[in-house]
Amino acid sequence: MTIVLFLFILLAAACIVYSILRYKQSDQYRFTRAERTNDIYMYEKNGKIFMTTKGVTFQGYIQIEPNETVYSVAQINIVFDGPKSRLLDITRNDLYDIEKQLYTKYPNTQVDWQPPMSDLLNSI
Repeated sequence: MTIVLFLFILLAAACIVYSILRYKQSDQYRFTRAERTNDIYMYEKNGKIFMTTKGVTFQGYIQIEPNETVYSVAQINIVFDGPKSRLLDITRNDLYDIEKQLYTKYPNTQVDWQPPMSDLLNSI
């Protein structure tokens, strides 16, 4: 009976360790960690792109158009929903770094910044 109990406890511990490792490898965990450490990170989920830099989160909406033989990303509309005071630390180079990562993943796309980011980009 003690052997069965020991195996059950060992199996439960293995499940907990497996769950922790799966969570640490998930995009959501990496995104929140990059948000806390002010790194640049982005991931795609359900037709949206979530990006963070310097603790500021952006959301991009993907528009797909059919190409000659395949579907390709034609345009990405980037929106910021937070308070404008969070944008004070963002510079033009930060926005260019985000665009560079987007162009690396989607080379033939057009990046469109929505207000207040477009206003910030034009005023810098």
